[in-house]
Amino acid sequence: MFRKGHMLRASSVLATAMWMLHAAQAAEPASGAAVDARADDAVQPGQPAGAGAPTMEEIVVTARRREEALQDVPITITALTAEALASQNVTSSIELSKSTPSLTVVRSAQGGNNTYVQLRGIGGSETLFGQDQTVGIYVNEVPQARQEGGNLQFFDLQNVQILYGPQGTLFGRNSVAGAIVYQTNRPTDKLEGSAEVELGNYATRWFTGMINVPVAQGLSIRGAVQIKRRHGFITEVNSGEDLGNQNSNSWRISVRAEPAEGIRNDLIISGFDSNETYLGGAVFGAKAISAPACSFSPLNPLASQANPACYYGPGAPFPAFLVAIGAMPPAVAAAYASYPSVATVIAQNNALGKKGIALTTVPVAKDRSFSITDILEVDLGSDLVMRGIFGYRDLKARSLQSGAGYALPVFDAAGGTDGDQYSGEVQLQGSLFANQLDFTAGAFYFQESGSNFSGARAFAFSTSQSFSPMSNGAVENKSTSLYAQTTFRPSGFDRFSLTTGLRYTWDRRQLTVTSGTYPVNGFELGTQTACSLINPAGGGTLPLASCSLSSAAKFDTPTWLVTADYKLFEDTLVYATYSRGYRSGGFNVRSIFQPNPFGPETVDNYEIGIKSTIRLGDVPLRLNADYWRFDYKNIQSVAVVAIPGTSPVQTTTDIVNSDTLKLEGAEVDISIEPARGLTLRGFLGYVSGHYPTFKAGGVTYTDVEYGASKISWGANLGYETDLGSIGRLNLSANYSRRTGSLNTVVPSAPQIRSETLGSANFRVGLSEIGGTGFSLAAFARNVGDAFKAIPVPGTNLVTGGTAVNYTEPTYYGVDIGFKF
Repeated sequence: MFRKGHMLRASSVLATAMWMLHAAQAAEPASGAAVDARADDAVQPGQPAGAGAPTMEEIVVTARRREEALQDVPITITALTAEALASQNVTSSIELSKSTPSLTVVRSAQGGNNTYVQLRGIGGSETLFGQDQTVGIYVNEVPQARQEGGNLQFFDLQNVQILYGPQGTLFGRNSVAGAIVYQTNRPTDKLEGSAEVELGNYATRWFTGMINVPVAQGLSIRGAVQIKRRHGFITEVNSGEDLGNQNSNSWRISVRAEPAEGIRNDLIISGFDSNETYLGGAVFGAKAISAPACSFSPLNPLASQANPACYYGPGAPFPAFLVAIGAMPPAVAAAYASYPSVATVIAQNNALGKKGIALTTVPVAKDRSFSITDILEVDLGSDLVMRGIFGYRDLKARSLQSGAGYALPVFDAAGGTDGDQYSGEVQLQGSLFANQLDFTAGAFYFQESGSNFSGARAFAFSTSQSFSPMSNGAVENKSTSLYAQTTFRPSGFDRFSLTTGLRYTWDRRQLTVTSGTYPVNGFELGTQTACSLINPAGGGTLPLASCSLSSAAKFDTPTWLVTADYKLFEDTLVYATYSRGYRSGGFNVRSIFQPNPFGPETVDNYEIGIKSTIRLGDVPLRLNADYWRFDYKNIQSVAVVAIPGTSPVQTTTDIVNSDTLKLEGAEVDISIEPARGLTLRGFLGYVSGHYPTFKAGGVTYTDVEYGASKISWGANLGYETDLGSIGRLNLSANYSRRTGSLNTVVPSAPQIRSETLGSANFRVGLSEIGGTGFSLAAFARNVGDAFKAIPVPGTNLVTGGTAVNYTEPTYYGVDIGFKF
């Protein structure tokens, strides 16, 4: 399973953990009493002097689709409660990276609320319907297939769970790297509510509110809302517009019905909309890419796309070529020829830095989603529970990007997404043989339909010129799966358990693609005026009247999980796992020729770990550590391919299955409570990877470095104490840091490595002021990492640089709240 080198690294991680454990066990009181994991213990009259010692909070997770204590689950998990998220100033998905090892969540090139998620070095940058994510995103147990709207807003949230490694059984397809599971608060039988206003710099005005009402016996309703407004932090100097603003509304209504004993139904309806300016993908170049002299060929212009010398600057031949084929007036080409080089414009924008950016147009992103979730749970008796989970999500997103600020649009991009998804799942859970065997079995169905359009406006005559070529792909994706997972505890071996799981998935995908020239009215497509699809029968492009190509493909595969765990001590668990994950094959929705399907990806994960909650005298300590290794096969990568039927041969980009990637790493997470009310936490993630071989541009490379961020670590401090009639004092500080990564997910030259990022958050709060429900807090977020240019993953532009975003500035302000 592990080679010698892997075993040595694994041994070093776990040996360190075991040494700490041994030392702590030696220091424990001889009584050997089990540690009470509850956080709300209090000293009772007559108790002995150590009874008031601090206790470690018990965290409940649903990683195995049932409620279990975090430390009893043989899976590597980072679980963050709502209280922990608030104290660490984590207010959305993008900020999760600052509290989680080996996780990167950043804005994608398609907008401020679209995310790129990478876990343990594996992530995908596309948001298109033809290709799925590598990290499963689940909201209240329903998969969220698309990344649009993926920057979830954290309001009235119960917890967030990050599950590491392929989730081959219970969370199924497209979770080759892991899954992020969000659980919102459900209605209760108490009348309660809260309101919070956040005010800060950049004219920040946030409002968050919640009310929970028990309507009748067995019926409760809960409503929550969050409104965010904030000015941008970088000015677009040509228009004076602020970039990076916030303008979003989120809401949720939940209804819990318990019509009879043993029956519970949760209905959750939610919505989100935003209309914001943003930076992701809008600016060229964290630094200029040097280029050789242009060897542009008018017969094959696409072959020279990677060389910016062919596009801009005095004498650049691309505008001249457009003149030669009648696609550009000579006067416009002369204007482009007089522009400075791309490297000069990039340098000018970098010099402006936080003061401003020069763009041709103001980039804007609009996102809207609406979802319905229904979860029915029926207790059948005899330790059997049936669960039904239904989900629906409707999605619409639009984005307009802009390149460096010339008078005419050298490179603008527009994109859009319209789609909806349905999913249904039936589960049966229970225990057999006097609770020696726990099982979960189920069936899952998923259907998604929608369309993506995207295109560029390059060397345009004016800012109102059409986008061409514009691709428009309509898809229908269906997936069906059956799964079962069991945990067996042999009689007489209570400390040992064996978990096995199997899932079989059937996927079907259909694509119809069109491509050509479309007028764009704001964010909407007009009627197509020209076709650029290659005629499969030869003879150039298809006629406009029949400008479409269709394909369909089917994929099916098993995935599985085998985990053995053993309790060395009462509160110390060791485990070993072998699991396989699967990412469905699909289509390139931007294809300009007959779409060819690319195949599924698979990841084999080998992992060993330890979880322990122990005491150093009266001080509780939680230690979780693991070592893992991935074999990542048939990777879905963007590659340059020949266009069928062209003579001389022309090239374009397509999605193909490339070589194997070897990844390995470790995570360590330690929490300690040295005194009641004082909590310290530290975490570390390590990822290292390489391609044994990689084929690119007809050349085979060996032992190519994989560019994921290698090291991520952080430390948190929290303190809470009762000040009597004044209220409760809450203090928190946290710092996180991660090393830079390459801007592309496959080896290509040249590449740009992002900077190492490190930032701190601080919060000082007073709650229950004067014995009331009022609270007041002051905060500072992102101290130390303001305005750093970072490449947008997966963008290596033909324009002489890579698309970049900027880290946000330091925010500071106050929170004013009330609860009842």
